[in-house]
Amino acid sequence: MLNALIRRYNKYRRGKLLEVFSPGFNKPYAFIGAGIHSLSVLYPVLKHLNVSLKYIMTRSSEPDEAIRNFYPGAQFVHSIDHIINDPEIAGVFVCTNGGEHFQLLNSLIKARKPVFVEKPPCHFLSQLQELQAASNDLTICKVGLQRRAWPANPILKKHLRQATSYTYRFNMGSYPQGDVFSELFIHALDFCNFHFGSFKILSATKHPDDQGVTYQLHVQHNNNLSGLLDLSTKGSWNDPIEEMIVDCTNEQLELRYPLSVTGTRKPTRILNMPTERVLQKPVVLNKYFTVSNLIVPAADQNSFFVQGFYGELLHFLQLTSGTNSGEHLRNDLPGLSNIYGIMEEMRKL
Repeated sequence: MLNALIRRYNKYRRGKLLEVFSPGFNKPYAFIGAGIHSLSVLYPVLKHLNVSLKYIMTRSSEPDEAIRNFYPGAQFVHSIDHIINDPEIAGVFVCTNGGEHFQLLNSLIKARKPVFVEKPPCHFLSQLQELQAASNDLTICKVGLQRRAWPANPILKKHLRQATSYTYRFNMGSYPQGDVFSELFIHALDFCNFHFGSFKILSATKHPDDQGVTYQLHVQHNNNLSGLLDLSTKGSWNDPIEEMIVDCTNEQLELRYPLSVTGTRKPTRILNMPTERVLQKPVVLNKYFTVSNLIVPAADQNSFFVQGFYGELLHFLQLTSGTNSGEHLRNDLPGLSNIYGIMEEMRKL
């Protein structure tokens, strides 16, 4: 009896893994870019999902031969016209220099091509509004903000209903190679927007020096929930800090992306007096999500999956192949208006 249940469970797990290799993903796609992020993250995930790439667009022929080993049937081009004029293309993945995304995205949207663009889609609010005006409700345009596909989010959704306030530390290393707002801090701002809704800045300070810059924001969401954000490039890329402490009605949540979500139960009170002062009771700690179990090999413990890259790419593929189950990450262009407005305010500090 027990062995039969184990076999049945393993058969179910195997079936779920095989679903991603369904014929629906065999439609031809195109990829623009061959940089470090593309090669180390996006291409491997697409290869695992058995995605067929008809075109790979690069600036030069330098990376073509190496990538050709993974996609021997792909055509390597240096002009976007090949992609725009091909009616067979089911979708386009864009991941190149952030400063080039706006023009590429503008051309693809006007050609009504479904697009997945790695952040940022653009640098400024005016550019975002131009992209929004060019698109319509039928145009699929998803932005790669992988924290929206973090596997812990469904668990958080239930617990965050009782949230009253939060503090968020997003401390990374120096970022001299691009726009720190739309390429780095956008992750933190979007994570807050995704879980708590649109917000406004009540007060803000900027602390620049030779090591980098720190922005400290006091924000208020539309549901009156308030938060304190500490966004910095004065930390270390070898030991980055990304943690959120959420004060809820009955517990305090600690989020450490992408590793864990824990909840500490608040002690009971009698006539507003904490019972822990007179009754010695153990602290109740609940581990709602953790990836510390790296001993047992499992697909859902892979860093691509845990960080959300796998989920966001799978979501786009399901949308463009007509196999989406109804899940919606809300990572489209209209969903970014609030955080781009926040970034415009931060630029003025």
